[in-house]
Parts: sequence; structure tokens; C-alpha cells
Amino acid sequence: MDTDIDRSSANDHIYFVVEGLKDKIGFSYVKDSVEKEILKVRTIQKTDRMILIKPDQKFPSGQKVYLVLEKGLKSKSGVPRSSTRKIEYSVRQAFRAEFSCDRVNAKAACIPSLPLTLRFNSPVSVEILKKIQLQTNDGKTIPVKVFSENGDHQYDVSFPVPLSPKSKFQILLPPGIKDDSGRTLSNQSSFPLTVFTDDYPPLLKFASTFGILERFPEAVLPVTIRNLEAENPVRLYQVKTSPDTQDKLKEQFDKLKEKGKEILNWAIGKEEKEKSNPPKQFTGKELILGSGEIAEILRYLKTIENLDSNKSIFDPSQNQPTTNDIKLQSNHGARRFEVVGIPLKKSGFHVVEMKSDVLGNSLLGINQPFYVRTAVLVTNLALHFKWGSESSLVWVTKLNDSKPVPNADIQIFNCKNEKIFTGKTGPSGTLITKGILSKNKIPHCSWKSYENGLFLTASFEDDFTFTHTGWQNGIENWRFNLPSGDYGNENVVFHPILDRTLFRAGEIASIKLVSRIKKSFGFEIPSQNEYPAFAKLVHSGSNKEYSISLKWNGEGTSSFQFKIPKEANLGTYQILLPGEGSIGEFRVEEFRVPLMKAEIQISGSNINPSKLGITGSVRYLSGGGAGKLPVLLRTRVTLESGAYFPDYSEFSFSNGKVNQEEISEESNTGFTKTQLTLDEKGFFESTVRSIPESDTTQKLETELEYRDPNGEIQSVYRSFPIYPSQYHIGITSEGWAAVQDSVKLKVAVLDLKGTPIEGKKVNVTAFTKKYYSNRKRLVGGFYSYEHKSEVKELGEFCSGKTNSKGLFYCNGSLKTTGEIYFEASLSGEEIKANSSVWITGKDDIWFAASDHDRMDLIPEKKNTKPVKKQNFK
Repeated sequence: MDTDIDRSSANDHIYFVVEGLKDKIGFSYVKDSVEKEILKVRTIQKTDRMILIKPDQKFPSGQKVYLVLEKGLKSKSGVPRSSTRKIEYSVRQAFRAEFSCDRVNAKAACIPSLPLTLRFNSPVSVEILKKIQLQTNDGKTIPVKVFSENGDHQYDVSFPVPLSPKSKFQILLPPGIKDDSGRTLSNQSSFPLTVFTDDYPPLLKFASTFGILERFPEAVLPVTIRNLEAENPVRLYQVKTSPDTQDKLKEQFDKLKEKGKEILNWAIGKEEKEKSNPPKQFTGKELILGSGEIAEILRYLKTIENLDSNKSIFDPSQNQPTTNDIKLQSNHGARRFEVVGIPLKKSGFHVVEMKSDVLGNSLLGINQPFYVRTAVLVTNLALHFKWGSESSLVWVTKLNDSKPVPNADIQIFNCKNEKIFTGKTGPSGTLITKGILSKNKIPHCSWKSYENGLFLTASFEDDFTFTHTGWQNGIENWRFNLPSGDYGNENVVFHPILDRTLFRAGEIASIKLVSRIKKSFGFEIPSQNEYPAFAKLVHSGSNKEYSISLKWNGEGTSSFQFKIPKEANLGTYQILLPGEGSIGEFRVEEFRVPLMKAEIQISGSNINPSKLGITGSVRYLSGGGAGKLPVLLRTRVTLESGAYFPDYSEFSFSNGKVNQEEISEESNTGFTKTQLTLDEKGFFESTVRSIPESDTTQKLETELEYRDPNGEIQSVYRSFPIYPSQYHIGITSEGWAAVQDSVKLKVAVLDLKGTPIEGKKVNVTAFTKKYYSNRKRLVGGFYSYEHKSEVKELGEFCSGKTNSKGLFYCNGSLKTTGEIYFEASLSGEEIKANSSVWITGKDDIWFAASDHDRMDLIPEKKNTKPVKKQNFK
């Protein structure tokens, strides 16, 4: 409430109403002991304006409930409410279990190869969930699979697949199953629950909507089939294949089936695999396009991903090119799960489509054919393109031997299908274009695929290939830690020069803008049509804008003055240019010009000291020391998170040992204050004592406070590192995750300036870290949580000496999985560093493999002078 409540008035004017019921439901006050527990869990401080109440009866499950604060409710001072307020709540549903599975359509039974799931709407003890069973029709039981065993309560369970097709099962629950609140199952009478599995669904599938197949020795397009028509369902044309081609196909797919035997056994089950059926023929249509039909190729590439499956891509109402009919032979019959090969003998762009009435009836639920299609580029050529700002590089190689292809005909098209470049590759298979392919001059038709960027083709003899600048999957800039994104015209740069960056309201800000174009040889002055006509000064917070007209001279600069209004808002002002965003900023504040300046220094060694001296001074800007001035010195020592070196950015340096005990959140102490008086010349000396020992870098923070003659209190702050050793040690791994039998680490030893140290002995120790969470249920339906971590030492992982580059490479294996911490230490020194890696077993990798496996070009030095020689690996 917003005031103290009169409890006698609350008894008459506060009540509950359940939707659909007319009667009011009263309340009673929560007991003090229970109230304390509830407030503790909710981290709420009790005040006189707060009352905790509970209804006099249970609410029906799933209903809306209103807490009514009636007109006339009085505060302790006697002021009544002037209106009635209703606060809406929803009562949680009754505890129930729901079964779900994947089906080909709403009327079908469960797919036997996909999970059967039993889901509860409230958490249930894992020990109870493990007692749930799936019983087959012959009385055998299948144990349940609990999704996660990390907690003591879960919501879901599933049953191992594949299951027998066209079978009957029963889900058996243990007696008296309850949720974590002790509620019994409201739909217990529905169990044992009978469920049925369907036959394995029809399948007709290509691997992708588009792909590239090598032309030699023989291009074969795989299609996966199962449970389709036994007879030819559509009108087809015949394409004859030679006996040699059929022999090659059989040899290739025998190898494919052998390698995929384990996957197929899992996907279809042994029973289905062993079925024998009469031979079967499959049919479809094929369209072949060549280098002279770019518009048609682009049309099919755009259409094939978005066309509905109940329509053929070969629309007879349109002027379609002539298609070929293809026929496939299956040696295992209609019901067998298998991969069949479609021979694609000619190079070029192939569009292949197959249709099935059985698949349409199964997936669409109506007697209508279902169309499956794909596009394939059959070629022995690989076309590569590197798009630059001034020039671009095109090169062509062969797929079968990677050799360059000279004299290949190159064509480049924009999104409007306009040919903007033609040429031939040179003896090295390369072609360089200059100027005409600038990204700023290329039209952008839309955000859709193939409607922006460039489309390139290459033809050589009877072969043909193409590529598109949108084909970036797996080679995006971010995978190589390079900048990515569209930031307007990246070649034009603007830089503001201000007479100063801090102003008072009413003063004049003088600003000069410099514009240049980045070129391969340096910078160039832009042409007049590349300059923005105006700039905006925008206040951060209020978004108050001031527009400034710009006049550019022949040197690529524009100067202007901005008279800051006396009523201008204080704060930061951004300098904005159209299409460029913010290029700089300045601040408008109220301040007095200081007349003094102070300095702080340390004296003595800062390597593992027990105490440090501090010296400093306060001087007038006009000259001379502030003699006998009283000052206040604040100091404290805090832990640092480690050291950082740009050339070793992937390493964790000197961040200390692996903590085996819980760390207090208040590990940093407060400032120690020392009142001092400067000597006659304005200097002071002080000492920081009892500096704690540490295995990581610490920081001495200092602040000197004094009164300036302008009437304001001024202060100066400085921090100084405190090192536990004359060296830094760092450790890193190849990634955040690794397999337990192949863990690769690197350890680096540097001096305090970042120079590599050779011949230092390092040791790496492994630790395992586990987290435990315990949930406790409190009175009133609330929960509290307790968390604890446990760290155990696993022993020495590896040891050795650093090489000439200050590095030690460490490879090994572990028996333990989970989060593993590795601690690197330096023999004879107190300094330590640690880093963690998630270690998993070979069969427990849950994360998907990514597409950025690559070859990297690594410089030995990340920074070098232009005249120096650079070595790369």
C-alpha cells in the first residue's frame, strides 16, 4: 500500500472474488513466523504499509481470481479510498500429465523413430520419474529416459527410440505420483495410457535445395526414399544410362550404404531393414541449363526455396524450357529405406523434381501429389571471387586436381541481371577487375537471396560454373575475428577536429571536419558529390538537435562555429553526419577553471613489497608549490583480474590460482584515509604498510583531495600495479571445449614489459569444479535456493620449459569430464594463472560442429614497422 492500513477497515473492505462465482472469499493474516520466512525468501523488508494475507479457502485450479480493495478502505489516519480497485491473479492449473509425439498429420499415430514424450505441468522428483515405464503389447517394459539428472526435480521424460512400427504400447505410472507441492495427479485415471505407433512415414528427400557435384568420374545425385508408390505414378521421359554408368553407380552407393549402416539401423530399426519387397521404379523430371541461360538459372534459384510443395516447379502455363524425364530403379521395393542415385551425365545447371501421391496423402492429408525438387550444378570448375573496394580478384580452378584454368570466360551480373563485366582469366587462372565493381556503385534490389550482390559465371570448353557474393556460409568475417556488418560507405572517412571538447553554455565551439577516401596507396580527397551537405549536433538524453550547413573546400575540409545557446542542456553532444552516424562528441558543463594541479608517485620496488612509499605535490598553475596546504590521502590495495598483452590476447595472464574455497564478495577493503600537510615547497610523503601477499597482480589505488583557490574541492586519482613476481605467466587452450583424450594447452612466460622469457620451468595442474544447487520449499509455496561449488585437485597435467618465444606447448588426456580448470605456475615464483575448459567424452558432445574449420595466416608479430620484414605461419 502507499500508506499505513487500518486493519479493522481492511477486514471489511478487502476480499477475494473468483471468476464465475458470486460469493466473496474472506482472508486471514499470515502468522508472524511464516511471514518472516516469506519475506526472507523474497528479500523484502517489512514495513507498516505491508500486510500478508491468505484466502480462507482454496481457489479452483486454472481460474482467474481478483483481490478487491473496496471503496472506503481506510488508512490509520482515517483517510478512505475514493474508488474500488481489482487486482487480477491466475490460479495455476491442476497437476496433470500430457503425452505428445510427432505425427505425419493430426489423425496419424506416432512416428516410431521419433521421441515419445510424457510432460508434467509441475516438477516431479527424478526418483519417481525413473519408475515410469513403457510396456509393449507382449508385456515387455522399456525404461524411461529422464531428460536431465542434474536437478532433483524435472518436468519431462521420454522413451528410447526407435520403437516397433504399427504397434500398441501402454505408459505405466508408479502409484501415488505427486509433484513437488505434494499434489496428486488430477488425470491419474487416464493411466495406463494406451498409445500406438504408425508405420514409418513415406520419405522422398534430397539433401538440399541446391548443391554442387563434381563432374568426374560421374556425377550422381542421391535421393532418399521409403514407403512410396510401387508403380510409376507420373508421366515421364526415359533417359538411357550405359552399363558402365550403372556399374559406377552401384559401386559408389554400395560404399555409401556400408558407411551408413549404423545410422540406418538407428533411423529405421532392424525389423524394417530386413523387409523384402518387389523391385520398384521411381520417376521424375530434369531440366538442364547452360551458360547462356543466366536469367533462367537465377529464376530457378530464387523459386526453388520458396515454392509450395503442392505445386510443380515446371509450370505448364509458362514458357518453360524442355525437360527430360528420368527413371530410377530400386532393387528393394517400395517399403525399403534406401538411397537411390540419379545419374547426371552433362555439365551445367540441373533442376530435378519428383512427385508422389502417397507422400501428398500422408503429409497434406488430401489426394494431391507432393513435389520434391532440388537444383544441382554439375561442373569440374570452381569459381572464386574476392570483392575489393578498388579492385576485385576472380580466379578459376579445377575441382579434380585444383589446377588453375587459363582462358576461362568470365561474366559478372548485378541483381538486375545486367552484364557489367566480361573478361578472360590469364595464364595463372586469375583476372583482376578495377573500379567498376565498387560496392557503392552496385544496385541493391532487395534483401532476398540473389536479389543483391553480384552473380559471376565462368565457362571453359564444354564446362560451366557460377558463384554468388551471397555464398558466405562458413566463411563469414566474424569466424575469422574480422569486422563485419554494413556501415555505409566504408571507404569515405570523416574526422572532427575541435578547439576543445569541454564548453560552458553560451561559448562558441569551433569545429573542423576532414574527409578522405581510403585508397590502396593512402588517402585521397573526395569529389564534391561525395560530401554531406549538413551535420547535426544532437544532445544525448533529450535528443535536442541543431542542424549545421556544411561548405567544403577543395582540400576536403569544412569548418564551422557553433554558438552554444545559454539555455542549452548540459551533457554530451554527438556530431552526426548522414549515413555515417556519430563521428565525434563534445560536452557542455558548468565548471570553474582549476588553479592548482596535483601529482602522485610511488617510491621503492613494486615487486612483492610489504610496504610502498607514496610521494606527491600540489602546485599552482601559475607557478610555485602550495606550501602548508592541508590534503587528504586515500589509499587501498585491491586484486586485479590479471595482466593483458595485445600480442598474447588469447592468454589469461597472472590471474591467480584456482580458488578451492568460496570467495567473499567483499574481498576489497575500503580506503584508508590519512590527513597530511604539505611542506613549504608543496610536497608530501607517506607509506602504505601491510600490503598482503598474493599470487596475482594487485593494484594500489591512491586519491589526493585538496581545496582549490577557486573554492571547489579537487582530487586526483592514480593507480599503481603491485606484482608478485618479476615475470608474468599466462595460459590458454585451443577453445572453450575439448574432448577428454585430446586437451591442448599453451603456457607463456613474459617479463613485466611483455618480452618472452626462454628456459623457465612451468607446471600445469588440473582441477575439477562442480556446482551443486539445493532447492528448499517453504511454507506458503515459496522456494529458497542454496548454491555451492566444489573444487578438487586432479594432479599435475604437464610440465616443461619455455622455448625461445617464451611458450610451452602442453598436450594430454584426462579421465574426468565437465568443467576443468588448469593452473599454471612458475618454478621458484609466486605468480600463477588459470583458465577453464569444458571437457567432454567422445559420445557426449551435445553442441553441433561449426562450419569455420579453416587455414589461418598467422603473423609472428602483430605489430611491425613498414620497412621491417614480417614472418607468417
